[in-house]
Amino acid sequence: MLETIREYAVERLDELDEAAELRRRHAEHFLVLAERAESELAGERQAEWLELLERDYANLRSALACSSVPKHRNLVSGSRAP
Repeated sequence: MLETIREYAVERLDELDEAAELRRRHAEHFLVLAERAESELAGERQAEWLELLERDYANLRSALACSSVPKHRNLVSGSRAP
């Protein structure tokens, strides 16, 4: 059921003129989160950060998948993607 809702939401998003901007902002947010997590995972709050990353796993994967699609590769400014 959740997958069906997600697919519907993606279809609706694609109908919007600002879909590219929303995808860029989503990817930018999760890039910042991943970069911060990189340093936090070695600290005292490791368990807290692992929980946070687990909760946002689907969003992290979505941002990564979107940034690996050739037409969206440069979606995030400052991205280290090839």
